[in-house]
Amino acid sequence: MGDYPAEELTATGVIAGRSMRCKTASLEARHRLGYPLSVTDRHDLALLARRFGVAVPPTVADLAAGGDPGP
Repeated sequence: MGDYPAEELTATGVIAGRSMRCKTASLEARHRLGYPLSVTDRHDLALLARRFGVAVPPTVADLAAGGDPGP
């Protein structure tokens, strides 16, 4: 598990119509690095890249560019 810098805990998201505090997309992406990516990790990283422009590993770049992210 990585560090959670205060400035990376300033994002908000919406779940079931309710605004919630959360970590930033860039922090979420960084926490997915350093281990072999599962299909779910690749899917999630591709969505983060598409929605928030987060940098992703080259192995996910094809999905982030618009390929099918899978399940």
